[in-house]
Amino acid sequence: MKILYVGHGHFWGSTWPYQFIDDHIVTTLKRMGHTVRAYDIFTRAEIYHRTFKDEKIKHNIPDSMYMTMLEDRASADLPFDVLDFEPDLLLHIVGRISVRALNALKKMNRKTKTAIWYLDDPQEIDITSKQAQFYSYVFTTEEAAVPVYKEFGHPHAEYLPLGYAPEVHHPIDIVPIDHQSDVCLLGVPFPNRVAVMDDLADFMKDYSVKLVG
Repeated sequence: MKILYVGHGHFWGSTWPYQFIDDHIVTTLKRMGHTVRAYDIFTRAEIYHRTFKDEKIKHNIPDSMYMTMLEDRASADLPFDVLDFEPDLLLHIVGRISVRALNALKKMNRKTKTAIWYLDDPQEIDITSKQAQFYSYVFTTEEAAVPVYKEFGHPHAEYLPLGYAPEVHHPIDIVPIDHQSDVCLLGVPFPNRVAVMDDLADFMKDYSVKLVG
């Protein structure tokens, strides 16, 4: 099968967890014998960011609006890649493809099936349930989200949990004392989370604290 995988790398600090997931998915698909081409939204968005970052500051454009503007430009070439590569499947996780590009893909009526794999349900299901209408198939890591997508009229919504890469995710021997703490926080260091930790620093100075992420 020919698969066009739409990845997004380190996209504006908001998708740090997803770049390595992108890499594992592409590697696994290739190991399964599929022919995979990657379309990197981040690389394209970074080019536009260099052009428009001063305009963002000048006009005080909110981050969420700015990201949407860049996503629209960054995925604008996607329909042309579909025409050129003629994949059997276009696969994307999370949902960074602009509605304009998705609508163009849907109207092209080619052989290519499209699939979105939502990893953060139900965090933004009010948005993703509408966005999902542009895809042939919808996968979600939250089993309870499946009926929601079907209620919104999507017949091909399925539960698909994340897998793992055995060469990375496997048991290891540790020294227990090195991993003990009073407080342990695991997660991606989004700026708002870092700010919270800064605010709590004085309160937690007398505790053993581990931050992992």
